[in-house]
Amino acid sequence: MEQLELNLELQVQFEAAIDAGNLDTAAFCLRSWIMQAASEHCVGVSKFHTCIFPMSAGGGVRRPVWFDAQCKHKRRVFVEAVHTGQAAHTCMQKKRHKKQTRRARRAYVKHQKAVFLDRLRKHSAEIHALLRKQKGAHQTPITKDT
Repeated sequence: MEQLELNLELQVQFEAAIDAGNLDTAAFCLRSWIMQAASEHCVGVSKFHTCIFPMSAGGGVRRPVWFDAQCKHKRRVFVEAVHTGQAAHTCMQKKRHKKQTRRARRAYVKHQKAVFLDRLRKHSAEIHALLRKQKGAHQTPITKDT
């Protein structure tokens, strides 16, 4: 609030535009007045952090188990096509990427089914590990009482 009061020049221009009935100029003056006050170093609005979300200890995005090297390659080619800006090339690379990820996921699920059925036929005790659902998230330390 102090920074707004210190800028008398824009305040006078804003009031003159209001008195003249010029709403476009008044809106522009008000916006400029607020932006200039917010950009002052002591206010801290113009400051930003380079990374809002810290990276995990592993150092990257967690991909599904079935996301193999071919999927990574197809994704990299697709992202490069997006950066070049060629629409037809990008569309083709997107289709190839989606096709490869579907193929890899289908192969992984098929393999997991075969392992499960093999262990079921052998009456293996390890089958319970396959049936156990993996934890997707950590439990929050906040209780509903707080």
